Amino acid sequence: MTFVFSRRARTWLLGGMVALSPLAAVAQDGQATTTTLRYEIRMEGDPIGTETVTIADQGPQRTVTVETTTEAQVLFFTFHYTHQRTEQWADGHLTAMTAHTDDDGTVTDLAARALADAGWHFTVNGTASERGEQSLPLTLWTSAVIQQDHLFSVIDAAPYAVQVAALGAEPLAIGSRTAEAQHYKMTGDVSRELWFDSEGHLLRTTFTRKGYPIEIVRVF
Repeated sequence: MTFVFSRRARTWLLGGMVALSPLAAVAQDGQATTTTLRYEIRMEGDPIGTETVTIADQGPQRTVTVETTTEAQVLFFTFHYTHQRTEQWADGHLTAMTAHTDDDGTVTDLAARALADAGWHFTVNGTASERGEQSLPLTLWTSAVIQQDHLFSVIDAAPYAVQVAALGAEPLAIGSRTAEAQHYKMTGDVSRELWFDSEGHLLRTTFTRKGYPIEIVRVF
């Protein structure tokens, strides 16, 4: 789950989100599940966008789709951003991802495919490249990202080097609910405060861009 301001305001905002306790529809055979997660994106406490994450599980296969829309007013400018992403997972490992992003009129199409011997094959707007390092995209619906020191952008595959520190357990208020959360701090090329629940779902993330506090939080 990820959003940004336009490229003209790229430094303002970048983030992602996931669930506190997802709502799942279970198929009659008990093997297939579909989970829909909804989030609110806030700047200085005011809502500026939403994201919907759908997780479809069938045995060891998982398909995650992400739909993000933001509209933010900064001084005399209004910035629009839309992002659609599909992730393919197998046995807990990400195997492929596609994304389409319209960043205030700048369109980027990304396809990423995991290589058999580690690393990724990327195609960004028709240009192919490979990167040998083990990494994950900056997709925060899963706590797997806190186990990586190399990530890449879900928009254009730009590489990020990060460090993650575990800050311990603490209660976290999400609306009218309180959850026991594990708190992490990500630094380096990406800076985030992250709170995950016991299932590895992101409860909340906060960060600052150009002095503006940003919060992404599950909405019930």
